Amino acid sequence: MKKIILSILLLTSFSLTFAQKNPFEQFSDMDGVTSVYISKTMLSMIPKNSKMDYGGVNVGGFLNKLSSILILTSEDQKIAPQMLSLANNRVKGNDYELLMRVKSDENDNINFFMKGKPEDIRELIMIVAGNDGENVIMQFLGNFTLQDIQQMTEGFNK
Repeated sequence: MKKIILSILLLTSFSLTFAQKNPFEQFSDMDGVTSVYISKTMLSMIPKNSKMDYGGVNVGGFLNKLSSILILTSEDQKIAPQMLSLANNRVKGNDYELLMRVKSDENDNINFFMKGKPEDIRELIMIVAGNDGENVIMQFLGNFTLQDIQQMTEGFNK
């Protein structure tokens, strides 16, 4: 009996150790950061096909395929570069693929990265490095396709 309990405790501790926590959440409670988290339950309350447009990105069409949205924004001279560094390091070595890169007229750099296969995307990260010092990270978690992303970004350059 002791061996079974010990085995269960050992397995539980390993699973807790290796459980992935969202690294962007560390910025959510910081002063100087605007943070918006939208859960799957909240997303399900929004009418389907609603017009939800954030900087030319229409997320209304595929809300039912998302499990959460996290948006972080900061102009703080210490925190904004940290957010950008964490996001860039995350997408460098963890099976992320660059989908789109945009350099705006105001010299803002916007990059979209996906994690997964085109027919089964689990995470989409939009990283905005603002010329004015404001950095934005948008993280979409769920189960969607490349076609869903194409429909979402149709109005981006309009």
